[in-house]
Order: sequence, then structure tokens, then C-alpha cells
Amino acid sequence: MLEEYDFRNDAANPDLAISLKPGVQHRPYQDKAMAKMFGNGRARSGVVVLPCGAGKTLVGVTAAARIRKSTLVLVTNQVSVDQWRHQFRLWTNLQDHNIARFTADAREHFEGDAGVCVTTYTMVAFSGRRSAEAARVMEDLSRREWGLLIMDEVHVVPAAMFRRVIGIVKAHCKLGLTATLVREDSLIADLNFLIGPKLYEANWLDLTRAGHIARVQCAEVWCPMTREFYREYLRPGGTQGRRALLYAMNPSKFAACALLVDYHERVRRDKVIVFSDNIFALREYAVRLRRPFIYGGTGHAERTRVLARFKTDPSVNTVFLSKVGDNSIDIPEANVLIQISSHAGSRRQEAQRLGRILRAKRPPGGGPPPPVRGGEEAEEFFFLFERERKSRKRKREKKSSRSPSPDFSSLISTPTHPNQTGRVQRLLLHARLHRHAGDVLLGEEAAVPHRPGVRLQGHHQPA
Repeated sequence: MLEEYDFRNDAANPDLAISLKPGVQHRPYQDKAMAKMFGNGRARSGVVVLPCGAGKTLVGVTAAARIRKSTLVLVTNQVSVDQWRHQFRLWTNLQDHNIARFTADAREHFEGDAGVCVTTYTMVAFSGRRSAEAARVMEDLSRREWGLLIMDEVHVVPAAMFRRVIGIVKAHCKLGLTATLVREDSLIADLNFLIGPKLYEANWLDLTRAGHIARVQCAEVWCPMTREFYREYLRPGGTQGRRALLYAMNPSKFAACALLVDYHERVRRDKVIVFSDNIFALREYAVRLRRPFIYGGTGHAERTRVLARFKTDPSVNTVFLSKVGDNSIDIPEANVLIQISSHAGSRRQEAQRLGRILRAKRPPGGGPPPPVRGGEEAEEFFFLFERERKSRKRKREKKSSRSPSPDFSSLISTPTHPNQTGRVQRLLLHARLHRHAGDVLLGEEAAVPHRPGVRLQGHHQPA
């Protein structure tokens, strides 16, 4: 049985003076999602599935404006908190004093008896000792009857820590939003009783054909390992972590990434996101290419500053992201996605990352976007890559003398303690990659049966 909320006849909870701005227009699939949620004049609890960039946030804001009761929004990180607060300001008549944030850096209260509170799953589910102010905010959250509970990236809710939120917060109606209603475990089915059934799911291809989200070209660039790296990759007794570091820091892969970034920045004037699951590789790539990067240890203020510069500063056209960029980071300007290490990633992760570039857009400055010529463009890149490889190979062959290849056996032995991992990684980098700074070995191809590669998760084709 569907859980329904008769919000029009709810006299026990105060009304929230919220309404959409006159200029707000919904797309047809957003109207369908709202019709499924409010079909009989009551609010149904459930999940709405829309691709990344299709306007999930507007669906949540519209639901809050229709119910007109206090609304609690749960997201995955602090950046999303600020983005949701901005969206409420953008689409509705609410002001800052009507929207409260509850994060590690902000513990706000909204004015009056009703309002909107935006916080993270972690802040609500945290069971440790809180500060006095945080405890007061949390007490108000758990005591209040919320008219609407919006759960962004709802696929994380079945996890053990996040599902505690359902038992802490009292809400008459629950709305889950996600682009990927899938998990690699069997817990996704638990959403049926934790929140409700799937109310609506938009077809990805239909939205692409209608021009609501971008068309995407995908290509896979295979980067042969250098002889030294491949030798160490095959060394018996190596751990999976060491192999992952070797294929992530492969000099040929670094050269391919550098060439891709330069090509898309200089030739096509694109906005590029580079993903790396390996934090050490992420930092090294970003520092050597002199580009900003964001990972788990990056503070909220620094994340906000980097993303703001990426969106508005024409001199910052590439940003490196770790797994923290998989969910709930809105970067509508990005149209190129490069993955340098994402092996063994889940289906959800791949779809979420691809969603970072799905929003249809035009290039900065207006005018028509650069043409996308399908296979011709891919051929152009590979031509440039091959030309660069041959050029560097000729330069190396002209050198009369060359130092012998280093022996890695003493440098990257398996660490006996986890704390030694950082030292082993640094020794590896300084022994091989830094040695070839500005002269990366592209021509040393080895017979690799299953060579770890780099994926280029392509740029969008404007609708």
C-alpha cells in the first residue's frame, strides 16, 4: 500500500509560505513525475528516477512548494547543501532566513514555525558526542514533524549508517531522488519499505532525443606500459594496491592524459573533469599539470572556491576529482570527462560520473558549440597522439647516451606496515616518473596481454 499524506487537511503542522516563482517552467517528464506523486490530491511517498542533469532538484523543490509544510532535505556532502539552498532561493520565494543549513560548519535555524532545513545524511546519522549547538539543532530535527523529507541520491539510504536516518526523522511524506536506482548488493530492494515504490522513471534515450540532456561520445584509449613499469607489474607476489598504483602512474597514461587535457582546452575550449580513484595519482597528475584538484581531504571552503573558479574563470578549464565527485556535485559547465583509474567501479559509479557532463549546454560566450564529427574527431585525436609519440621517440633516439633502466626490486617491495605505503609510492614516483619529466616514454611498447588502460568518457554532442 502506498503511503500517502493528506497535506491539504493537515491542521496540526503549520503551513510554509512557499511558492514557485512565476517564470518557472517544468519539462514534460517533470510534470509526469509530479502527477505520479500528487495524482489523487495527496502526496505519495516513493522514488523518482531522473538522469543526471535532468532537473531532479527542481522536482524536489516543486514538491516542497506544493505540500507547503516544513521540509527536510538530506544530501551526501556539504557542497550539495549549498547547492540545494541556492536552488530553493532560485526557484521559490523563500529567503535565507527561511532556509537553514546543518553541517559541520553551519548550524542554522530558520525563522518562524515552518521552514526548510538542508543537511547531510552523516550529520543526522552521527551517533557520537556533539557540540551543544549541534545537539540543539539535532534535537529540533528529531522532534519536529516534517511535512516532506527529500532524500537526494537515495541509493545510499539502504547502507547501514544512512538507513538510521529513517528511524530518527519523523516525516509524513518521503521523496527519494536518484539518477541510478541500482546497487551492487541486494539492498536496493529495501527502499520499497524504507521510502516507497518507484513513482516515475524517465527514459534516458528519450530525454537525449528531445534535447533535454546531452548526447555523449565515449572512447577508450589504451596506453601501453613502459618496460620498467610492466616488469614490476608482472613481478610475483605483488599486491593489488601496488599494481593499481603502477597502472595509474604509467608514464604513457600520464602523457595521454596531458595531451587530452591540452587538446580539449586549447583546440575545443572545453571544460574538463578528470577522475582518479587513486588519491596519490590524483595529486601527482594535478600538480604536474598545474590544475586544481578535490579529494576527501579538501575542506568545504576550498571545494567551493575551486568549483566556483571552474564554473566562472576562463583560465581554469580542468579540475581533478576523486570519488567525492561521483555524487551530488553540480558542474553544468563541464562537457568532457576523463578517467585515468576507475577499474572495478560499479555500474552506479560509471553512470554517476557520466552524468557530470550530461546537462545540455552551449560554450562560454554563446554562439554555436564546436561541431562534433563523430568518428572523425576521434581519428583526429589519435592522429595527434601518434604524431606526438613518434616525435618524442625520435628525440630519444638522437641521444647518444642514455642511463640504464632502474631496478625497482628494492624500491617497491611490498610494505610490511600500512604506514609504509606512502613512502613506497613516493620512491616509485621519484625513481621513474620524475626522471622523465617532460620526456615521457611513449614509444616503449611491450607485449601486454591485458594492459590496464585509460578511459576517455567523451564530450557531449550538443542537441
